[in-house]
Amino acid sequence: MRHALAPGFGDPANFDISDCSAQRNLDDQGRQQALNLGKQLKAERINFSEVRSSFWCRCYETAELVDVGPVTEFSGLNSFFQQYADRRETLNTLNDYLASLEKGTDPVLLVTHQVVISAVTGISPVSGGIVLFNSKTGAALRWEP
Repeated sequence: MRHALAPGFGDPANFDISDCSAQRNLDDQGRQQALNLGKQLKAERINFSEVRSSFWCRCYETAELVDVGPVTEFSGLNSFFQQYADRRETLNTLNDYLASLEKGTDPVLLVTHQVVISAVTGISPVSGGIVLFNSKTGAALRWEP
């Protein structure tokens, strides 16, 4: 899942991974979008074995507001758009994690950035967009709730 709506483009020049005030963040519309997505996922009765998020505040807040399980930060979901994370290291970490998933387990919810989703699936989702991805076959499609 791409984080919910966080107006703007990229992060500010004073970006600090440990300080949400130095990042681009969700606005009220983005928060409502995340809450609505959570309601839709719960209505579909989708159970997630785990929820992981990028270290970026907009991703973590999205994951918390969706509220389908405890959220764990995961470096394999960090944005490499402005080189705040290393692209190769991020994708290697993510691909190792995806390869480790057991067949037949409940899905996982990964809240990340457009560049990460596009690199793995070839799909560029809108803010709050969800891409269903089969880590064993590589098949991917947009989920339209």
